[in-house]
Amino acid sequence: MRLAFGRIAVIALLPILASAAPVNYMDSAKAANLVHIQRLLLDDQFATADTTITAYITTQPTDPAGYLFRASLMLAQMSDQEENLFPTEFKAAIDTVELLANRLDTNSARNRAWVHLWLGHAKAYGSVYEARFGTFTSAIGMGFAAKDEYHKGLKEDSTLADLDFGLGSYHYWKSAKAGILRWIGIFRNDKDRGIEELWQASRESEISRDAAASALIWVYFDNDKYDSAVQMAGEVMKRFPHGKSFLWPLAQGHFDQKNYAKAIDVYEEIRERILHKPGNYYNLIECDYQIVQAYDRTGNESDARSLAQRVAGYYEEISKAIRRRQQGKLGYLKRMADLP
Repeated sequence: MRLAFGRIAVIALLPILASAAPVNYMDSAKAANLVHIQRLLLDDQFATADTTITAYITTQPTDPAGYLFRASLMLAQMSDQEENLFPTEFKAAIDTVELLANRLDTNSARNRAWVHLWLGHAKAYGSVYEARFGTFTSAIGMGFAAKDEYHKGLKEDSTLADLDFGLGSYHYWKSAKAGILRWIGIFRNDKDRGIEELWQASRESEISRDAAASALIWVYFDNDKYDSAVQMAGEVMKRFPHGKSFLWPLAQGHFDQKNYAKAIDVYEEIRERILHKPGNYYNLIECDYQIVQAYDRTGNESDARSLAQRVAGYYEEISKAIRRRQQGKLGYLKRMADLP
């Protein structure tokens, strides 16, 4: 009887114990799925990423991660085209991330850390969007808000290294772009701190290792650590052979180091990838400008002038807005090509 009663008691308590136990938000299957989506984005496989994200949202409609990666896809496409293609859709996705993140199970510190990660990323993506297509003031405000969410997440669980990816990006680029604000003491120089946090994320985060490694390429070039940047860019490009985001800093790094032959090779590779879908021509102008400059600086004026002629093939397709934004570079190309 005692044994039977004890068994009945345990069975009766199971629903209570189950409801009291926190649900682990991030499991290995979900993490693998999100890493897969992120890798598609880093490899510029936007159509496949779109399909995969749609399937994720369909099967997990209450998970903010799906909508965050939807926003990430739109931001990647807008950055790739240098054009504000999805202003309404992007902001709607960010709003959905914040709404769903605040509804997640917060019965454990780890889960609460994930909530703050998603909220921080939503603000960070919003900051990047505002910096490109909105206002500087809004970008700064959202950047501060993102940092606050990441700090809250670390207070809940300091072992979630994905938070270091967000904080590392904030600390480095805030310091790199602060200019006079850092000089007069409003912003501290946290570049080294940012690099360390990004490096930590590239080694230990659950879903952000590839993104952190990509971020470090830009950081190393910006910080004049060319050898580290070139080495990391080479390693990352082997994993993402279709991605252009790694080629831009590599080309610029070679150019800044006056390795003009290598810079030309990389810019020509970028140009070839852009040609099939030039969008608003902003990036094609960028490539042609850098290529012609590189030839000109090596004293090869004949090839420089010949290659500058390529702008004539698409000049009439360039909108007035892009002509204004790229006025100086277009003027240089036209002068080199002897165009009116």
